[in-house]
Amino acid sequence: MKVETKLTYAEISSLKPAERYALMADGVKLNKKVVETRDSLRKVTPWFAKLVAALKRDHRRMLDEKSIAADTAFKKFFADNCGGELPGRLETLAAFFNTMCLVEDGHGKPLLSEPCYDAASVNSLEIANKVISRAKEIHKDKWRGCDDTLDVINALSTPGDATTKLKEIRKRQNPEKSGETENATVLTPEQAVQFLVAWIKSAADKPEEKVAAIFAGTIEISDAWASSGISDDTLNRWADNLAKGVAPTLEIKTADEPIAA
Repeated sequence: MKVETKLTYAEISSLKPAERYALMADGVKLNKKVVETRDSLRKVTPWFAKLVAALKRDHRRMLDEKSIAADTAFKKFFADNCGGELPGRLETLAAFFNTMCLVEDGHGKPLLSEPCYDAASVNSLEIANKVISRAKEIHKDKWRGCDDTLDVINALSTPGDATTKLKEIRKRQNPEKSGETENATVLTPEQAVQFLVAWIKSAADKPEEKVAAIFAGTIEISDAWASSGISDDTLNRWADNLAKGVAPTLEIKTADEPIAA
């Protein structure tokens, strides 16, 4: 049974059971087709990423030869020549291929062989790319020989579950995200306040949408004190002291109040 327009629930309910079954069968077939297409795409994505890597070199060469405008971004170059926008996943994997398979080690060989790249899953390659990107941030020019890079090469070059190995390397790079906070940098509330104040003082130079979001957040912080469990009298005393330019916790005695001995 084919339906040109989406039916309301009432219209669906008015159908015969067999008609509903037929409609649902169409939906199941469509979902199966989507899943099959997605799986097929994932299998060929690393190969298409190699095409993107080659296109990036075409783009660079044409810029150097001045055969295209000097301000032509790669994404525009791609869209103009390939019939559409560059998928983010392809761009990510192309960057990884360029970095690992087209960059040589100290012995004239690529850091990662192309067959090892071809044998890896999309998921493994994406995690590996994150590890290498982080290694570059940490080790700068020495990233090629650092433990993280060597471990990525080993994970993708040897038998076994590469994805699991790469996830472990990624956790090691970001211990705070895996529950290991021993070496993580944690802001104290006092430091967080100082950071926020400094950020607000330069808010005029930042995008309005982001500044508005921070402004709304500071209002929420102010409102949160009502749920802090601290009495209104104490909160009011702190506010009054701040208005007078003294420490919020200072207790100011009036002339008719006794002073403790």
